[in-house]
Amino acid sequence: MKHLTLIVFSLFFVGATFSQLVYESPHVKDGKTITFTLPAGYYLAENSVYYGNAVYSVDPTLNVEEMEFETLEHGILAVSHETNEEGALEDFVEEIKGEVAEMSGVTIIDAPHVEVLNGRKCLLAAISGVIEGEAILDAMYVSATVFGDYMVVVYYIAAEKKPENLSYANFKKVCGSAQEIATDREDGMFASDDETEYEEEYVTNFVNDLYETDITYYDILPDFGEYWDETMDENSHLLAEFIYKEDLGNIAVFSGGDAGNYPSKTEMAKAIQRVFELSAPPTLKEESTFSNEDHDFDVYSISGAGSMISLYATTVSEELVFFVAINANPVSAEFKPAARDFMINMWVDSEIWGGAGDSGDE
Repeated sequence: MKHLTLIVFSLFFVGATFSQLVYESPHVKDGKTITFTLPAGYYLAENSVYYGNAVYSVDPTLNVEEMEFETLEHGILAVSHETNEEGALEDFVEEIKGEVAEMSGVTIIDAPHVEVLNGRKCLLAAISGVIEGEAILDAMYVSATVFGDYMVVVYYIAAEKKPENLSYANFKKVCGSAQEIATDREDGMFASDDETEYEEEYVTNFVNDLYETDITYYDILPDFGEYWDETMDENSHLLAEFIYKEDLGNIAVFSGGDAGNYPSKTEMAKAIQRVFELSAPPTLKEESTFSNEDHDFDVYSISGAGSMISLYATTVSEELVFFVAINANPVSAEFKPAARDFMINMWVDSEIWGGAGDSGDE
């Protein structure tokens, strides 16, 4: 799930004496919640609290909606919650080890491992150096511990080396400060005012109304990159739609339902006809297959459907998901390679992605 690189490019980008700023999880299990003591001099970043997430910085004016990695002057402490599964900490260790092994120019401060801090089993890892060939980090620290139904993850990221940067020793103090405390609150992971406002703000008409599906708009959120954005013209037949450079092309996404209903390209073409309300099914021609870190795709060229040029198909939770690349009119030569790059960076944090279904001719 690309945890390390995802932290850098989706959170973007601290230190002081150790004191009494406390983060309290919204999650409540059996009448208890969990807290962490943070260093003094930190402030909660604006627009950072939702679904158990929070971002803290020594900059009291920081707004996460305006953060840019290249220009952010101070490091951040960030807390997030991931669904707990059996062996989650150990799996996280192996995941980070694999990512670090693929990185060049990285210095390992503390190799990913699990240890006990103040009686709690915790994941710990720390690196510095170059991430993905672009981000130069003074520090990236990661910790995680299991509480209730979630794995609570604490990150620290600092770009430039500065005297106020949080030391790894003090980061470990944050992790070791975890305490379970009694509370009369109800579980707030999906019921707090902040989360309700977040959900209401992102009400969508992308509902995939032609096929039964367990996938939602929130499961199809890619690493946008510099030139992509979501369309404002929502289509109820789709799960999502993304536009390249405002008007050079777009990628429309929908689930066709049970992948077993697509033994050949004929059924796939009919699904495209139905969703886009075409007069006839398009012609699909197999071009290639490729994999990124999370997905396996079958790639088809499309003809006989106006400006549609490519289909990327993969299976998610036993459903066949269609990513249809639609070029602009007039045609832009840069769109097709941009669309492929977009798909290479596609990720879905909450789903287990498999390979595309069989797609031979009948």
